[in-house]
Amino acid sequence: MSSWERDFAILSKARTSHLLRGVLAFFLGLAPGLTASADEAVRLDRWSDRERALIQSLSLESLGARPLDPSNVYSDNPGAAALGERIFFDPRFSANSEVSCSSCHQPDYGFTDAAELSIGIGTTHRRSMPLIGMAYQVWFAWDGGNDSLWSQALEPFEDPVEHGFSRAQVARLIATEYGQEYEHVFGALPPSEVFSIQDEHSEDDHDQITRVFVNVGKALAAYISDLPIEPTRSIFMRALCRERMPNTWTC
Repeated sequence: MSSWERDFAILSKARTSHLLRGVLAFFLGLAPGLTASADEAVRLDRWSDRERALIQSLSLESLGARPLDPSNVYSDNPGAAALGERIFFDPRFSANSEVSCSSCHQPDYGFTDAAELSIGIGTTHRRSMPLIGMAYQVWFAWDGGNDSLWSQALEPFEDPVEHGFSRAQVARLIATEYGQEYEHVFGALPPSEVFSIQDEHSEDDHDQITRVFVNVGKALAAYISDLPIEPTRSIFMRALCRERMPNTWTC
């Protein structure tokens, strides 16, 4: 049995009730307007050094340096992240010009939302995922259906109940509203005739539109990857490190 397995066995057998209270306190801390009372909180003297070290290893602050996405050369490009941020909050990237990425991934709610099923153009089949720490993931979406953050970021645009948009519409909006920022990062846009209103495009036009669309995903991924994890640190440590004195949170 490995040392990790031994540690886990200690937690699961000897301190199960304390661990459950710690997890509960952690999630209570995430809920706006909820605070743990002195009786509900997990106190520092209830945990051994080994248990505290194991729980601390699960916090976002223990992740280390953010890894770069080998499939996205722009993942650490500040210009791409800045463009991605603007797109993230722009509701014009939807069929009714009312739904942005931030509609379901709200910054004040951990980049998710409070709805049981998220609402876009229509009602989706799942709740939106929180986005903090996505740079450390290998698989994306609730079912792990995507192997890159930038490809996952594109799916909502073309989903009829999320943004209800098309990649041609996304590319056209980039060309008309974000041309300078886009070209600063990704180089020249295709000729303007590629973005005509017509529904039918040649195969070459389609390839050029798809290239712009993919770059939008990579800009969004650059922004999401760079979201700070600092706001979650105090919440996690608050659940772990509550001292004996009420309303005093220290480690």
